[in-house]
Amino acid sequence: MDSDSLPLVQAAVQVDDLVVFTNALGQATLLCEGASVLKVFAEGHRSFLLDPFTCNGGTWTVTLTPLEIAIGEVVVEEALETNGVLSATTMSAKDIEAVPSSTGIPDLLTSLKTTASVGSNVEGQKGIVSRGGNYDQASIRADGFPLMNSTHLFGLLSMFPNSVVERVEFYANGKPIDCGATLGSVIEVSYNERFSSEKRHSGQFLSSVIASEIQVERSDKRSFFQFGGRRSNLEAVQGLIDKTINTNSSSDISAVYGFDDLSFKGSYLWGKHKIGTLFLASRDRVKYDLEFARSGRASRNQTNWSNALAGLTWKWFAGNGWNVEGRLGWNDYASELTRSRSEPILLNGQNAGMLESNASFMSHIETRQATLQAEINLERVHSSFGVEWRSLWAHPRFQETTGDEGSIEAKDASAGSRVNSGALFAEMDIKLSPALDGQIGVRLASWQLDKGREGAWLPKGSLTWRLAEGHLLSFHSALSTQALHLLTLNDFGLVPELWVASSGARPVERSWQTGLRWQQSSGQNSTTVDVYLRGMSELLAFKPGVTFDQDIESLLAQDVVAEGLGAVYGLEISKTHRWNDVKLDIAYTHGRSSRQFDDLNGGRPFPFTFDIRHDATTSVQWNLNERWEVTLMHVFSTGRWLNISEESVSFAMPNPSASSSVVWTSYPVADRRNSYQLGHISRWDCSVSRTQITASGIWKAQCGVYNLTNRINPYAAIWSENDKGDPVIEEIGLIPLLPNVSFKYAWN
Repeated sequence: MDSDSLPLVQAAVQVDDLVVFTNALGQATLLCEGASVLKVFAEGHRSFLLDPFTCNGGTWTVTLTPLEIAIGEVVVEEALETNGVLSATTMSAKDIEAVPSSTGIPDLLTSLKTTASVGSNVEGQKGIVSRGGNYDQASIRADGFPLMNSTHLFGLLSMFPNSVVERVEFYANGKPIDCGATLGSVIEVSYNERFSSEKRHSGQFLSSVIASEIQVERSDKRSFFQFGGRRSNLEAVQGLIDKTINTNSSSDISAVYGFDDLSFKGSYLWGKHKIGTLFLASRDRVKYDLEFARSGRASRNQTNWSNALAGLTWKWFAGNGWNVEGRLGWNDYASELTRSRSEPILLNGQNAGMLESNASFMSHIETRQATLQAEINLERVHSSFGVEWRSLWAHPRFQETTGDEGSIEAKDASAGSRVNSGALFAEMDIKLSPALDGQIGVRLASWQLDKGREGAWLPKGSLTWRLAEGHLLSFHSALSTQALHLLTLNDFGLVPELWVASSGARPVERSWQTGLRWQQSSGQNSTTVDVYLRGMSELLAFKPGVTFDQDIESLLAQDVVAEGLGAVYGLEISKTHRWNDVKLDIAYTHGRSSRQFDDLNGGRPFPFTFDIRHDATTSVQWNLNERWEVTLMHVFSTGRWLNISEESVSFAMPNPSASSSVVWTSYPVADRRNSYQLGHISRWDCSVSRTQITASGIWKAQCGVYNLTNRINPYAAIWSENDKGDPVIEEIGLIPLLPNVSFKYAWN
């Protein structure tokens, strides 16, 4: 009730991840037990927080104090809660920081990779890999604006410093209806937005071996501004990286990493309206060279990628459960990979010189988006409906030569291609009974291709049963489409990426997913089991022996096959258990993903690159006391699948009949597509941290080790030689043992 003892209707009452709303009498009933955190939110009132809250069957009366302004933090941050139909994973910035991170930098990507729905065997991949799709099929949105890619250091970190993030929601089973433009999972990243009754300045600074970052914010009753920036420090430990990554005396590896990012967010309250802006920018620079002493072969690789986003939001809190929101967004993503290889030319057993081959791959993608969406919150029904417009422009470029031409630039062979699309969508969450919640939605999507306009109805639905105290069972099913294709060569060395927009010859990708989820929770302990089945169509893939010495239209017509099918099924198990000050988290995934094309592999199905047979993460967090904390984490995963059956290499043997020509031969490997599997990944991380609270702020120091055993987990395969000079396949990794010391200071 409020301070005048009047009941508050539709106030949100939250215990841990369970949210219910009060009825006409201001009452709500929760099923819970043990020590928890109680939060109560109501429009126009100050939030109520009780931590810890002992839920023991008693009756509580909570009185909320009115705010001086009608719009407060409760309306901005909590209006999207529904009738208990929750995303698969919801993490606050505090939750992310609690996940073991021996890099010294708490990060949402590190945290998500400890969950069962996200693959751990993607060290070296730039994005989230979830449930049998490539990283183009997992959409990451910042405050509702989609990003093409958002990673640093080959997926080790994201471009979202934890200090600027309020919470992260990961949707693997049922994503929001306004996220239907991507096939797979959705990660919603919400930036900080904290209004205060008085002017307030706060921030924090963190520095580690990996990077240094700073975050500052200013807030008052009506405005909020935040700035965040980060830059890598890896140049300072370059010698250590070179020493630990070179474990084979026959080869010399030089790896240089660098990255930086910045962000700005501003919000202003004007009556019942809120206006906000968001700007993000990031950049990565990686150089990875290999030299072989025996043969003189060399491989030089350099890859860079950058990302920029600008967004404008308007939100109207109309009252009586009504909210209206509009978003205008722009995102620009560019990636580049240049490769240069030197191969010895052997004539009569003598070295007659070196053959140089060069390749360059570039992709440039620009998206524009406009969305107008309304929400209605009633006692038993939560509804959302709106309209969306999106414009996608993709411009792939590449070039490949053989000879002594030196480094080359990607050929600008076309003006790129554009897809304009629109959608109408509506979704409704209904509390059917005290033990049953339902959700139903539909998205009418249409897109303009070179052969005309096409469209599709995309329904979705779910049911959630409360079987008994602490037990939930959910069923979900949904259809999705995606107008962007990602093509990867998936053979030797660093992986090039070519992003291609849909057209009449390359139809829009389609996907269907359904599954069951069972969750049991008791206090702070929980167990979750997910089973799912997913199908995909209209996929693309490279043909065997593809070459990049042609223009884009010729390559797409001659060396790319379309109308591919994909199938994924899997089991995911997660468990969290606490013993006093010790927390144990276990996640295990068994997922099988395959692809089938009429013109590939004899029309037979073959494993997808990220077919994850076994993926397990175990982490232990031990709070010794209020100041000291110890964490230990182990990651195990089966390796990716590579397609190397069609590769040709220069064979080190004399052949007088070959004159001055290079002698080429095929290496004897299996002839099935994606028939070579990289070795498994096994990594141990550990850290020790100490927190000190003083009158001036909070100090935290951490010592940790990433990849404690210095096991160079395989990322790619290359042609190498054994001690006899015979050709062999050698697996290479990217990130060795990285000891880390970090310091953090936060002030308020």
